[in-house]
Amino acid sequence: MSPASTDMVRLLCVSIFALCLSQCACMNIAECNKMSGFTGPLEGMSGFKVYVDGYTSGILDDASESQDEHGNPRTYRECLAHATSEARSRLSNRTNTNEAGEGIFELALSKVPLKIMNGASSSTGDEGAQHFAYSGSCAQGCVYSHMPERLIRDIANSPDLFMHEYAHVLHLASMDSSESRAIGAAYTDFMQTKLPALETKYSETYEPGGCCFWYSATNDKEFFAVTTQAYFLDDGEQRWDWPKSSTLLQSEDAEAYSAVVDYWSIDPDEFAAHLGNCKIPLWETMDQKLIIAGLAGVLLLFGIGLCCLIKRCCSRRGRKGKADKDEGGRAKIQLMAI
Repeated sequence: MSPASTDMVRLLCVSIFALCLSQCACMNIAECNKMSGFTGPLEGMSGFKVYVDGYTSGILDDASESQDEHGNPRTYRECLAHATSEARSRLSNRTNTNEAGEGIFELALSKVPLKIMNGASSSTGDEGAQHFAYSGSCAQGCVYSHMPERLIRDIANSPDLFMHEYAHVLHLASMDSSESRAIGAAYTDFMQTKLPALETKYSETYEPGGCCFWYSATNDKEFFAVTTQAYFLDDGEQRWDWPKSSTLLQSEDAEAYSAVVDYWSIDPDEFAAHLGNCKIPLWETMDQKLIIAGLAGVLLLFGIGLCCLIKRCCSRRGRKGKADKDEGGRAKIQLMAI
């Protein structure tokens, strides 16, 4: 096997491993359950379980860029308390409870902690830092952020943003429900019949081809999360991207509005049944080190197999070339003899 071929195989294997590593260097349920180095749950968070790392704990009593109704700066702790209080209040007005007094919050949302950590100390590093995300399924895992100052300020100023990730919690815990299928149908209808006209309507508001104004068009999961944000806005509140308000969502996409309302008002006992049937993917519960070690083993075997294949091909080509050369030599000798 030539040095060039060896280098090519080595480069290919390293590239594939780097790609797999980048996909694994993120949160999963196993990582979410690791609380070493975190403080919490913090008090005064309206039933939400909020955990913070050492860096975030150190800034909780510092002034943030968010202001209260009197124009006074909120501390980061006050920002979190405000965001969670608003979320609980709006949930109580939009969800149902069963005879035991349990609703979506008690059955699912309260079980998924919010973990806030500084990006520099996360496993992904600064380049992979997440502003706000949910990792998990079946009401397990965590909502998390690697950008403490920015995230805490943003959810205090826009409590609907806080509900975006918890909409994923609801959705990924009941994917087999009729409410989930209704969201899928509403998303398909939005993409096929609503979006073209809306793009024309808002053509001067957003940058064509931009990712954020039409983030709702990403997939059915983000469609539900973004329309949830609009649904959780109070009268007079607006968002900068689509849908801009609950009223506008209702007028611009009545099917989506109805599907979102129905999902958040799902019968708690029905939801509990779907949650009981929810299946967690195996990789979600595995330690990242085991996942990476397994990938390394697979890639090693792949590399060895590829090296053997290339070596075999090169060997066959070499034997064929030698055979052709020998045959040519014999033909030349015969010609000279004649």
